[in-house]
Amino acid sequence: METKMKKLGRRKVSIPDEIMFEIFSWLPVKSLMCFKCVSGFCNSLVSESRFSDIHRCHSMTRPGTKLFLHERKGFYSVEQEKGGKMCASLFQFTEPTNKSRMNCANGLLCVWEPLTVRSAVIFNPGTREVRSLPRPNNCGNYLIGIDESWRETQSNFPPLLYGKPSVCISGVIYQFDSAPKFAIAAFDVKSEKFEIITLWNESTWLYFYHLIEVKGKLAVVDYHMVNNSFDLWILEHSPKREWKRHVIRSPSKWNYKVTGPISSCMSRDGKIVLIRNFNSSILCWCYDLIAMRKRRRWRKLKIKGLPEETLIYGIYSHVETLASSI
Repeated sequence: METKMKKLGRRKVSIPDEIMFEIFSWLPVKSLMCFKCVSGFCNSLVSESRFSDIHRCHSMTRPGTKLFLHERKGFYSVEQEKGGKMCASLFQFTEPTNKSRMNCANGLLCVWEPLTVRSAVIFNPGTREVRSLPRPNNCGNYLIGIDESWRETQSNFPPLLYGKPSVCISGVIYQFDSAPKFAIAAFDVKSEKFEIITLWNESTWLYFYHLIEVKGKLAVVDYHMVNNSFDLWILEHSPKREWKRHVIRSPSKWNYKVTGPISSCMSRDGKIVLIRNFNSSILCWCYDLIAMRKRRRWRKLKIKGLPEETLIYGIYSHVETLASSI
């Protein structure tokens, strides 16, 4: 019996590739990057587009919250630890980070300086890959990057409000438009065509408006407080494409004494995360739009690891991806 066990112990165990594929597709990016250095199989696997797509879908269902903060002195990755506490860590760039604009799509983040011809930077917080895009030939042209070069699109771009953050949903970029009246311009990256979406009113001031994704739908948060409440407008997927209004009563601490702009995003578990600056610190809350009981819709998020005097420019939900920025 002992001899048989020894023989079995020396037997080489082979795990089918499809099982390895399934196991690896559930691992966090950090683990895959470690295995990539020691395993030829993993190295080739993470480069496959099919594996990357499946891994990203699994990442969206993984418990916990991942956020990315644009702070005045740098960028912070925020993850939920055991026990529900949020911990922030400074994201170290290999090049200058003096960029005043930032946006996120498909797990990649882009930072740039508007009204200049400086290079924009794309980076993947999970793989730590960073890439500076080639500089455009002219400032003010609307260009799309193809491989290592830029080319001019054939679309006639409306006058967009670049001071307001855009949002990307299913390959369509949404940005506020200012002419002939305030609206939302929708740019399909694949077809390179524009569509203008009218708002629910003829607003003449968009200062309190913020674009956001809500469960795959375009939405606008109107942070203009009325009776300690603000509005969330969601564009329904219907032939008429009507806006549906949701009135959100703000947390008790967000009273008239709290000033400063609000930034928001949709977390991967379907909750709206809102953050605002207050007395050199921040107030961060999570709102569950579909909670059964209204009093349980708000949950305060305490983020440790940020500087004592913090000024947040933007908050972004982050889903891990293997997509390369290189």
